[in-house]
Amino acid sequence: MPEPSHPSDAVISAAAPRTLAAISRAEFRDAHLSPRLPLVIKVLANPPRAVGKWDLDFFLSHYGKQRVPIDGLQSGKSETLEDYIAQLRSANRSSSDGALYMRNLLLFERFPELRADFAMPWIAHPNWLQSKILGDFSGGSWRYWVELFLSGPGSRFPFVHIDPYYTHAWSLQVWGKKRFWLWPPSEGQFRKVLSGSLARQSPKPILASTKFEEFFSDRPAQSVVLSAGDLLFLPAGWWHTTETEEESVTLGGNFVEASNWRDFEALYRSRNPPHSAKQRLQRRLASLAAPLYFRYRRPF
Repeated sequence: MPEPSHPSDAVISAAAPRTLAAISRAEFRDAHLSPRLPLVIKVLANPPRAVGKWDLDFFLSHYGKQRVPIDGLQSGKSETLEDYIAQLRSANRSSSDGALYMRNLLLFERFPELRADFAMPWIAHPNWLQSKILGDFSGGSWRYWVELFLSGPGSRFPFVHIDPYYTHAWSLQVWGKKRFWLWPPSEGQFRKVLSGSLARQSPKPILASTKFEEFFSDRPAQSVVLSAGDLLFLPAGWWHTTETEEESVTLGGNFVEASNWRDFEALYRSRNPPHSAKQRLQRRLASLAAPLYFRYRRPF
């Protein structure tokens, strides 16, 4: 299959992704979605009610006694939100606590009642993973993929990575400020990921002393600070991580549409081989039907 498009040197040499107050669907598709270039939309028009409402005190008062995983699903460590927020705010917290980061919590599996305060960003429509046609390619959580991140000043996401299966991603800053660090894909990266010769998570550890400007020697870093109401589009294949500047609440999710469907499909097939001839046929039919189905449904 053809290699996904690679951003031009002129684009990736920029110090920060393009930032706009507004953008049309057509321009977003042509200038960012299809060529896979990041974008920040500053202070969304008509943001969801969560923006400016969900701070750490909101979660403390409503869910303080609830136990949650603290570092994604990596170690199984969990504690109450009350204890976690107390650690974030501790005056004795040292710089070595940068990894203290509640992340990748599937929001509506954990707090389903909060759905009323949120609407999926328009840039994530259509999300092909929400279609019953592609039910065999995605679990239930992928169909409404919204993750919650709670962090404090100095917290750093624990690794530099690209998102799974070459999905596109979005991040909405709900409260506080967070800096995102981005690096473009390298030449030939997709085939290396597909073959398994390149992991989607960098083996280099993230320390308090890590200089993200120098993380990759063969490509420059871009960085941008998101404030409440800002929305980041992160294309498939871009490396990224974050560091928190203020008490922060962030929502994020992933999606698939025409521009990254073939990459997603190839990676999904390679990692999840069919268990039967029937499943193989179902996937094949879905693969053929999806592009035709969405051609008449896409909003762009």
